Parts: sequence; structure tokens; C-alpha cells
Amino acid sequence: MFDNLNKTEKIYLNFNASKVRWLSESKITPSDYFCLGSAENFKSVSIWKQNSTLDDFEPVILSEYQNLDGYVTEIKSKSLEEFFLSTSNGSVYHFKCYHDEQRLIELNKWSKANDVVNGFDFNNDGEELCFVTENGTINFIRLRSQINNLNDLDYNELCSLNSVLYLKHFEIAVSDSLGRIKIWDSRSRENKKSCLSLFMEGESSSITCMANDPNKKHIIACGNLNGIIAIYDVRSNKRPFTLTHNHSEPITEIGFHPFSGDSLFSSSFNGGLWSWNSSNRGELKSGWEDRTVNFKNYLDSNRYTLNSFDLNNDKILAVNNNLCLYKLKYQNLF
Repeated sequence: MFDNLNKTEKIYLNFNASKVRWLSESKITPSDYFCLGSAENFKSVSIWKQNSTLDDFEPVILSEYQNLDGYVTEIKSKSLEEFFLSTSNGSVYHFKCYHDEQRLIELNKWSKANDVVNGFDFNNDGEELCFVTENGTINFIRLRSQINNLNDLDYNELCSLNSVLYLKHFEIAVSDSLGRIKIWDSRSRENKKSCLSLFMEGESSSITCMANDPNKKHIIACGNLNGIIAIYDVRSNKRPFTLTHNHSEPITEIGFHPFSGDSLFSSSFNGGLWSWNSSNRGELKSGWEDRTVNFKNYLDSNRYTLNSFDLNNDKILAVNNNLCLYKLKYQNLF
């Protein structure tokens, strides 16, 4: 598998997928299992397996859940067997996979009436999950509580909240439709003011996605509707380092390589899957703003919106808005 470094393989699905995610304990733990969340009106999530002994990309579907209350807006893996997903109807689901038995079981569901869950994240010990919504609410779920409790942070600004990340056990970063990232202490549920607000001067376009450095959680990369990537250090109020070329349309997802914060990936409406690399040999400087950044488009032949991608070790999966599921291999050619 992946013998040809320049080979991009793809299969056609019978539905458009909004999200693709590897199922694994972590992004550096190799896995052959992944899940696909449907877009549009299919309202389903499915579990797939790729046989790593085969040279060709021929994944098989193991199980499927077809009774979601909306299309899938986010998926995050907790382990090889468990994952969470959110929907356009204001719900967060907790699922468990029984791969050998080819079964997919709903363990729990939390709902926010008359809203859309745009994104969520859970902290390192898996005790708390935070999700943000189209109506601008920040909500917390105590995952190990015997009571099906759903609490929200007393926050009221007239904008949508698009994504959330845990930076520390009780510290979250939330992006909004006004181009801001706000840092909150999740223990202060009645505190209406954030600890820190980050923004790009002269740029108020909605932030569509965020990711943090796997080794330095205080480093956040985000993409916006204007196709701009900004990299923030939340420890300071310095202006972010920006990447303004290559993406001419809104950015759909962003993510660091699981082994290195020097490599960043981004996808967009124009179909590109761009790799950004600042780990240049011979340069001893630290930080993106002090280095030369090289870039490469892994899907330069794709002309359809790239909805989602995910990395596991050196393997990449991506889905576009034309029923295609791609499999690629990460190549550090810089």
C-alpha cells in the first residue's frame, strides 16, 4: 500500500460526504478504519475499512447508521472504537463501533433545539465536551456524568460560532463569524467576558475552521471565508502570521501534520489540498513568521469543493463535493 509516492487513488461513493475521519487512538497511531459523515439529505454515518495488505484502494463498508437528525457537521475520533459527531439539527452523538461484528451503536445523544452545531471538541481526559452553534451559544457536556446534563456558558453576542478547540484542560478557543478567536476559561460559566480576543487587523471575514499544533497547543491555525490562513500564538497579542496565496475561495478545513507543527494542511472550495511546510533544512529559526514557507497542492486536478480531509500517520483521506473519496500519502519533499 502507498508504494507509489506520486499515486493519488480515488473511488466514487453513492453519496456526498461532508466529513471524513480516521478512527484511531491518536493521529500518529496507524489505522485501517475510518468513518464518513453524509452531506445534504442522507443523514447517515458509515464505518469503512481499508485492507492494508492490498496495493489498490478498495475500502469496504462495515456498518452504517441512517437515522441521524441532520447532515453531519463534524466528526472526532476518541479511539478506534468510539467517536462523536454533530449535526445540522443541533445534536451531538456518541457512537461505538464493533468492527468484528460490523455493528454501530448509538451510546448517547445531546440536543440543542432549533440550532445548528457548527463544531465541537473534547478535553484530553475525555471528561468534557464543548460544542458551539449557529445561534452563538457555547455548550458543555459532562461525558462521564450519570445525568444527561447539558450546560451553556452565559455568552451573548450577535454572531455565529464556527469552531472550538481545547487548549488546556479548562481553556477553550472559540472562533466566530466576525473573524475573531476568543479564549475562555470553561470553569467560569457565568463570566461573560473572554480571557483574550485575537483578530487580524483589517480582516473581519468569518473564521471557518481551526486546528492547533500537536506539540504546542498554544499555536492555532485558522482559515476564513476569504481563503486566508492565519497562525496565532495565544500566549501573546502579536499579529498573526498569514498565508494569503493559493486559496482563492473559502477554506473548508485546516490541520497540522500529526508528527510536526512545521507542516500544515488546508482544503477549500476551489478543490485544492495544500501542504504548507516551514521545516527547511539549515534554518535554525523558530516560528512560522521567521522561516521560508514552501507549499504543494496534493489535488491540483480536483475542481470540486473539497469538503473534508484527515491525516493518520502518513496517510491522507479526502472527500469532495462530487462523490469522490481520495487516498494519498504525505510526502515531505521540501
